Amino acid sequence: MDSTTATRTTPRGGHGTYTTAPGDSLKSIAARELGNGERWREIAKLNHLDVSSGDAPIPVDLKLALPAKGADKPEPASLKYSLFNGVLEGKAGGHDIRVNAWSGEGGGSTKEKPKEFGHGVFGILETTVKTKGKGKSHQHGGPLPVGKYKIVAPKRHPHLGLAARLDPMPGNLMLGRDGFYIHGRGKHGSDGCIVPETDFQKIMKAITTSGGGTLEVVAF
Repeated sequence: MDSTTATRTTPRGGHGTYTTAPGDSLKSIAARELGNGERWREIAKLNHLDVSSGDAPIPVDLKLALPAKGADKPEPASLKYSLFNGVLEGKAGGHDIRVNAWSGEGGGSTKEKPKEFGHGVFGILETTVKTKGKGKSHQHGGPLPVGKYKIVAPKRHPHLGLAARLDPMPGNLMLGRDGFYIHGRGKHGSDGCIVPETDFQKIMKAITTSGGGTLEVVAF
């Protein structure tokens, strides 16, 4: 066999095999053969390979069993946001997520001095906060109300850019507020939306891979 050429076969009743070529990694094989590079762990598990990274080089001419293309889709995102600590954490797209994030009070604005993360005990209850800048005042929304939300898969928003909408679940005490998203930093900052300090694109990609999910907003 020519070791410079990778081959794929599909045995009767099976999901297929793949023979590795120079330059292959489990991640590149998963991306090419399964349509999702993050499924490299499935290939490793199926073939009993002890590999710590999907980008690590693997031997040439290694015959690998492949999982079905539609199998083991990533679980829906499951995230939690603490108002007191200002931390967004959980799982999405098969990844662990833990980042500082703003919610309300203009947090995440790119034109103002960055605000601290989290809210004091009384700040958690604020629905609007007046901020000042250049002789003008603005009534910013307070933090996102405590409760559970459905995370809608990210789409392009005309004002926010790429953003994942947060739909309140029944039973949330919304105090007449709505229109919340997870979105990136901008001049205006947050009126209650969650604005991650770092890894925004990674979070959006992970939520997209999961097809959306759920968010729980807790006080502490």
